[in-house]
Amino acid sequence: MAGKKKQERYWNDPKNIDQAFDSLVETLRRIPKYDEMPGGVMHAMSRGKYCSDVKTFNDYLKYWGFELNQREWPREAVNVAFYGMINRLRRVSTREEFIVENGGALTAIMKGICNPKIKSWRQFVKYHGLEPGKKEWPREAVNDALYSQINELRRIPTQNEFKNKNGGALTAIKDGRYHTETKTWNQFLEYHGFEPAHKIRNMESLVQRIVED
Repeated sequence: MAGKKKQERYWNDPKNIDQAFDSLVETLRRIPKYDEMPGGVMHAMSRGKYCSDVKTFNDYLKYWGFELNQREWPREAVNVAFYGMINRLRRVSTREEFIVENGGALTAIMKGICNPKIKSWRQFVKYHGLEPGKKEWPREAVNDALYSQINELRRIPTQNEFKNKNGGALTAIKDGRYHTETKTWNQFLEYHGFEPAHKIRNMESLVQRIVED
């Protein structure tokens, strides 16, 4: 587990991603494909660790002005990618997981290439008689999500901000999967020693009035 965390921290640094890319360009004498990049790179990008506008390998290429690596995604290829991930994960992948490995396939789905009436991930999964996958949110992952957003915002996120970025984590909290006695956002904040959201807002208003006066 410690080794995995160390690897994640390594790829969370954009400079290390750039170094890996440059090294592959020098070795291959061409622009690498996404599946030639280290796996940790794609995971970091998908979580916006490179930058908020870069969440796929094609986003990264566009960011640096390179031509995109295009691949045709006929219906059969999309299905092979879909069931290949199911076989490997032993479950239906989440939309985010599918994007990391098969961003072009998801684009094909949304364009209706698989079926003109199917233009979303949820519709595609249900078309195959399955339910969309859900990311597991153990306590450690929920904590990581909270403190990562605190570091990013330099303050406690609001419930809506947390929901927009980590909807599954908030659901886990409210379902009591984080802690049986912690089922609201305010209870979750208090559990971590933070003031409830309404007190934070009141304090911010007080500070604002003092500054204005």
